[in-house]
Amino acid sequence: GMDDDEDGPTRDPGSLAERIRRHPDVTNFVPVENAAVPILTFDWEGINIDLLFARLNASSVPRDFDIDNDLVLSGVDSATEKSLNGPRVTNLIAALVSGTDERYQTFLTVVRLVRKWAKARGLYSNKMGYWGGVNINIAVALVLQLYPNACPASLLRKFFLVFKSWRWPNPVMLTKPHDAELGLPVWNSFQAANMRQVAPMVTPAYPAMNSTLSVSRQTLQILHEEFCRGHNVVDKLYKDFQKGALDKDKIESGDIWKELFEPSDFF
Repeated sequence: GMDDDEDGPTRDPGSLAERIRRHPDVTNFVPVENAAVPILTFDWEGINIDLLFARLNASSVPRDFDIDNDLVLSGVDSATEKSLNGPRVTNLIAALVSGTDERYQTFLTVVRLVRKWAKARGLYSNKMGYWGGVNINIAVALVLQLYPNACPASLLRKFFLVFKSWRWPNPVMLTKPHDAELGLPVWNSFQAANMRQVAPMVTPAYPAMNSTLSVSRQTLQILHEEFCRGHNVVDKLYKDFQKGALDKDKIESGDIWKELFEPSDFF
């Protein structure tokens, strides 16, 4: 059956993979050893975790290891470069939106709302040509850069406004890509145009890359329609709120947001 690893590779019982697999709090353990980025996925006390692997160009991990320093990428293989890229991008986005604690909390709130919206509307998938987690992080961070003092409801409205009127293929970028000169390719608009990148969203950490390579003209059209719909819904709420036309109980209960998160009838 699925549980016996008779035909799988025999792993060293002292290896990290085996120690995690045997841990009593771990379920659904799957090692994906031959992926572009080697990964262990498992649930730890019910929380899903993707554990990435990186091999540093050093005999041991230094105590003062700083993953955000570009030099950690010197001399690493491409799988390690990809593994390190995830947390480096996440950390840099967090740094760019955390001018104040309140601003960071607004960022997190709106990211959660946009994810909930994208999942409900069938748009939460990088592989399918829509937006995945990092794309939503970059998008919300950009809107927060434009409106640094907005409250969450207001920022959500601006999110739909900014992206329903975005002029693709102008790239969404949080910082200007810099070249740390470690020999890794860095995103640039000339090469992007040649590769026909439809709707590029550029990651902020070195090496800058397009995080939406799967977006096509077709999926972009659907995204655009959904940004317009989202904006209509939130903008009407905003105008009704200004007029005092919203039911107080529905504001309290959150019912006013139901329409935004209605599942798409596409599925």
